Amino acid sequence: AAAESLAGSRIPAEVPWLTSHNGGFTAAEKLSMQPEETRYDRGLATMRKIFGPGIDPALKSLEAASPDLARCLVEFPFADVYTRPGLDLKTREMLTVAALTVLGFPQAELKDHVRGSAAR
Repeated sequence: AAAESLAGSRIPAEVPWLTSHNGGFTAAEKLSMQPEETRYDRGLATMRKIFGPGIDPALKSLEAASPDLARCLVEFPFADVYTRPGLDLKTREMLTVAALTVLGFPQAELKDHVRGSAAR
């Protein structure tokens, strides 16, 4: 069976999340549907707030070696996760530092996040 939704398109009943919310989307779903450049720009802005303008050369270096990894690093954690409602950036950074400390091995990332959270 299919449900009628989204400007008359037919959506299989096996995909209930597309027809939930009375035909609307949650804020998180709307964010995930934004154009990729918007996600990248939002993530880059968040990274600059945390790490300062020095993040740009580091990203350019990573993009030269692995453009897909660089894009994923900007978009997922810093555009999708860090910009979710509910916690301010200072609290997110504090939690990130705690998580990286417990992991024990990502020393470079821990150092960068400690500097970033101290600057806030």
